[in-house]
Amino acid sequence: MENNKTELKKADIKRLIEVLINELDKLNDSASFDFDSDLYWNITDDELYNPHKDPAELTMGSLVEDWEFYKMF
Repeated sequence: MENNKTELKKADIKRLIEVLINELDKLNDSASFDFDSDLYWNITDDELYNPHKDPAELTMGSLVEDWEFYKMF
């Protein structure tokens, strides 16, 4: 498999984040968002980035657990 490097400029990433935050502010007047489901399928990195093979090892992920992890930052 060919490995093509991709370069992203810091200024472009910052601009994208600003646009996303502005859109988020316009999306909903409430201070929080409700989700109907907590669980999702998780695919290992090796399988996720291999478009030539279907993933064989699926695990479950949890939005609640992910959010608890991100709040630690």
